Amino acid sequence: AHRLRRSQLRRIMDLTNGGHSQIIRSFLDLTDTEMTAAGGKGRALARLAQAGFPVPDGFVILPTAFADQTLTAAAWTQIQAQLAAWRERQPHIAFAVRSSGLNEDSPQAAFAGQFATLLNATADEAVWEAIHAVYASRQSRDAAAYRQDRYLDEDQEMAVIVQALVPADCAGVSFSLDPVGRQRDIIVVNAAWGLGAGVMDGAITADTAWLYRRDFSLKQQHIVPKPVQLAPQAGGGIRSAAVPIEKQRAACLPLPWLKRVAHFSLACEQLFGSPQEVEWAIVGRKLWILQSRPITALPPELATAPPFTVDWSDENEQRSLWTLTSYSQAPTPPLPLEHDYMAARESIREETCRFLGLERNQITRLWHGRAYVTPVPTGLSAADRRIRQTAQEDWRKRRQSQGLSTWDHWGPEIIISVERLRAFDTAMAAQSGNGAALADHLDEVLAVLRRNSFIHPCLSFKPGPAYFQAFAALTGLSGDKGETAAYQLLDSDENMLTRLIDGLYELAQLAHRDATIATLMTDLPPDIMARLAALPQDAPFLARLDRFLAEFGERIGEGYGSEMIILTPTWREEPTRLLRLAAVYLDPVREAPAVLRARARAAQDAQVEMWRAGHPDGAAADEFERQLAYARRNLTALEDHNHWIEQATGGLLRQAIMAAAQWLTQAGTLAASEEIFWLTFAEILTALRVAGLVSLAETAAARRAEWAQWARLEPPPILGVPPSDLPPRPPLVDEVKVEMEGENGRLQGVGASPGQAQGRARVVTDTTSTPTLSPGDVLVAPNAGPLWTPLFPILGGLVLESGSLGQHAAVTAREYGVPAVIACQQATQRIRDGAAIQVDGQAGAVTISEAL
Repeated sequence: AHRLRRSQLRRIMDLTNGGHSQIIRSFLDLTDTEMTAAGGKGRALARLAQAGFPVPDGFVILPTAFADQTLTAAAWTQIQAQLAAWRERQPHIAFAVRSSGLNEDSPQAAFAGQFATLLNATADEAVWEAIHAVYASRQSRDAAAYRQDRYLDEDQEMAVIVQALVPADCAGVSFSLDPVGRQRDIIVVNAAWGLGAGVMDGAITADTAWLYRRDFSLKQQHIVPKPVQLAPQAGGGIRSAAVPIEKQRAACLPLPWLKRVAHFSLACEQLFGSPQEVEWAIVGRKLWILQSRPITALPPELATAPPFTVDWSDENEQRSLWTLTSYSQAPTPPLPLEHDYMAARESIREETCRFLGLERNQITRLWHGRAYVTPVPTGLSAADRRIRQTAQEDWRKRRQSQGLSTWDHWGPEIIISVERLRAFDTAMAAQSGNGAALADHLDEVLAVLRRNSFIHPCLSFKPGPAYFQAFAALTGLSGDKGETAAYQLLDSDENMLTRLIDGLYELAQLAHRDATIATLMTDLPPDIMARLAALPQDAPFLARLDRFLAEFGERIGEGYGSEMIILTPTWREEPTRLLRLAAVYLDPVREAPAVLRARARAAQDAQVEMWRAGHPDGAAADEFERQLAYARRNLTALEDHNHWIEQATGGLLRQAIMAAAQWLTQAGTLAASEEIFWLTFAEILTALRVAGLVSLAETAAARRAEWAQWARLEPPPILGVPPSDLPPRPPLVDEVKVEMEGENGRLQGVGASPGQAQGRARVVTDTTSTPTLSPGDVLVAPNAGPLWTPLFPILGGLVLESGSLGQHAAVTAREYGVPAVIACQQATQRIRDGAAIQVDGQAGAVTISEAL
C-alpha cells in the first residue's frame, strides 16, 4: 500500500472523490482512504490532529496536485485561498513546507535528511518555490540511493505539507524509549533554544535528559553550553543567532516542562502503536507537536508498544490526560473489591471539592483492571470559589483565636462514629447466621468511610504563615533556612501514635519479666499466639495485650508513605505484626519512649528560651510562643486523624468484609472466604440479604480468569492526550556541569548509537566538503549532516562535538549500526588525526590511545 505509483494514486483519488480529484486536504479533514496518498508525515500529522494533539494548522498537498513536476493551476488556486484565509486570521503568519513521501517516516526507513524542508516562507511566491523544491527533492541522488539501498520503489510519489511555522523559543526531539541503550523504561529528550531544525540536522548543540517511563522522574541530565540558536529571518528563511547570555548555560526545559514533553512522547507511542521519535516546539507556555515517526533500527522485541487498548466512551474522554493511580501500580491489577473500596472513598470527592471551593475535581475510570484518574472542573464560578475559600479561611482564623485545632472540630464526630461501629459484634452476627444484620453493618461502615473521606481534606496539620512570621520576628531567620529551623521546633502533644508506642514499650517490659514470653517474642514462631493463649489467664502480659488490641486492633498500616488496602489483615487478625514491633523494646536498658520525647521537647524549649532571652521585644517572644503552642496542638491531628480515619475505619471495614465472607462461605454462596475480594460491595450486600438464593462462585471464577489476562498487560503510566499549556518557567540558572575527564585519554559525550568500535580517527573540521574516508575509519567532526550520511555505512564509528539524538546523523548511524557519540566537546582538538581511538556508543565514551 505504501508503494503505489502515480497512476494508481490518481485512480484511488478519483474513486474516493466521485471522479473529482482532491488536491489539498487539511489535517483534520484527511480521510482514512486518503491517508496513503498523504505520505508518512501527512498521515502522522493528520492522525495527531484528529486525536486532539496540539498540531500547528496545516494541510497536505496530495500527489495528484502535481503534473509534470509542477503544481496544477487548480491546486495553486486552492493553496492561495488557504494561505489568504490564514493571513486574514494572523497577518504575520509564516509557513513551513515539508516533504511527505509515501515511505517516509516508516518503521523500515526514516529518510532522515534525504528530502528538502523549507522554513519561514512568508510571501506566496516563497511558498510556491518551497513546494516545488520539496517535491523535486524526491528525485535527488541521495534519496534515490537511499531507496535503492532499501529496495524501495524508485518512482515513489510524494505529498507536500504546508504548515503554520511555530516560532519556537525552544524545540527539540524526544524518544519514547532509549534508542541507544535500547531500554523501554527510559524516555530521552533533546532540547535546544530556537527552532528545532538545528537539533534535527545537528547544527545546534542540544541538552539531553533521560527520564524513567514509570513515573517520569529524572534519571540523568546532560546540560551543555548553547551559544547559538536558529531563528526566523526577516523576509523569510532562517538564520543563526546568538543566544542571550543568561540562557546559554541554562537548561531549555525546567523539570515540569521536561516531564510534559515526556508525556507527549508516550502519548504518541500509544497513538501509533510503536516507539516514537517526536519533534516538538514551545512558544511562551504552549507546547506543539510538529511530527511523530517510528524509531527505526530497533530489534523486533522493541519495535511495537506493549498492548493496552482503551475503549474510550467519547471524544472528550480520549482527549484528556489520564494518570495511573498509585494503588494500581502494583505488578498485578487490584482485585474488584479493592477498586470498589477506592470508589467508595472517591465517591465523596466532588462534594468535598465544592465545599472547599476548589476549581478541580477528578474522576476515575478502569481499563484492564487498572484505575486511571483525570482532573475535571467542579463547575463552580470564580465568585463561588472565592466566597467558599474565604469562608474556610475565616473559620480557621476563628478556630485559632479560640485555641482550637481542626481536629478539635471534626475529631469528636469521627471518634464517635468509629466507636458505634466497634459496638457491633461481627463475629457473633456471622456465627448466628444473621446475614441481614451483617449487611446493615457493612452498609454503615461504608457510610462512615465516605463521611470520613469527606472530612479528611478539611483537616489541617501544617503550621500557617503566622507561625513562620512569628519565628522570623524572634530569630531573624527566614526563607528556606528559617522554615527548616522553625519546623525543627515542632512536635505534637500526646496523640494516638505516642500512645501506641508507649503501649508497645509496656508490652515489651512485661514480656521481659517472663523468660518464656520474651523468647517467644524474640523468635516469633508460627504458633506464637497458641503458645501465649496457653499462659495463665491472669498473666499481666495477656491482659495488656488484650487492652492494646481493643485500642489498636483495627490498624492495617494505611497512611501516607505506606499505602495499605483491604487485603491487608488487621493487627487483631495477625497479632504477630504488632509483637514484632514490640520486640524491639525488649532491651531493659533502652530508655522509655516517653523519656525520649520529654528530652526532645526540653531541648526545643531550651532553644526557644535562648532566642527569647536574646530578643529585646518581649511581645515578639510571647507571640511566637503562642504560635508555637497552637502549631503543636494542630499537629496532633496528623496522627490522630490517621488512626481514626485511615487505620480504624479501614480496619473496621476489613473486619466487616471478613465476617461477610465467613457467612457467605457457610451459606454456600462462596467456595472460600478469599473469593469475596472478587466481588463488589453491591453484590456482597445483595447476597447477605437473600440467603441461599444467590451463588457467586461463577462470578468470582470468571473475574479471576479475566484478571489473569489483565495481569499479562503492562499498564502505561498515562493514557490520552496531555495538556499543551505549561506552568510558569522558574528563573534561569547555570546548569552546565563540566564533564571531567576520567582516565588519561577518555572523553565523555552522549551515546547516540550503540555498540563499540576501534579504528583510525579521521578528524575533519571542514563540514562543507566530502571527506576522504576508508572502511573502518572513525569520523571525528564538529558535526555531520546529510552531506555525509551516505558515507556512514563504511564507518567504524562516529564522534561529533555537538548534535542531538534526533538529528539525521544519529538516526542514520543507528540504522547502519555505526557506534556513535555526540556532544563530545572539543573532540576535534583533543583527538589527533590518525590516532587509534575506541568508541563506546552505549556509554557515550571515547578512549584515545594516542592523546595529544
